[in-house]
Amino acid sequence: IPGLHRVSVVKFMPGAEYEEMHSSASQVYLHLKGKGCKLRTTEKDGVKSEHDLYPSHFDVLHPGTASKAWNDADGPCENLNLVLTDPAGELELF
Repeated sequence: IPGLHRVSVVKFMPGAEYEEMHSSASQVYLHLKGKGCKLRTTEKDGVKSEHDLYPSHFDVLHPGTASKAWNDADGPCENLNLVLTDPAGELELF
């Protein structure tokens, strides 16, 4: 897939947290299973949102969007994450 930089399945154990921001990449979160996974985003223009992730729920983050994902449930949850860049551009992940 042109522009596909990373594919990962992330298992969040209870209490796990992860923050990141890709300055030149889009990111797709697809929730696979489990309860308690949440996603908070802050767009470049300062707009903030927070989502509970449910199976088959997905979010697409634009380049420059800061994100925090975490699990506040008693059991694990899993997400599929894709990082996509402009195939003709330079990659700047952070």
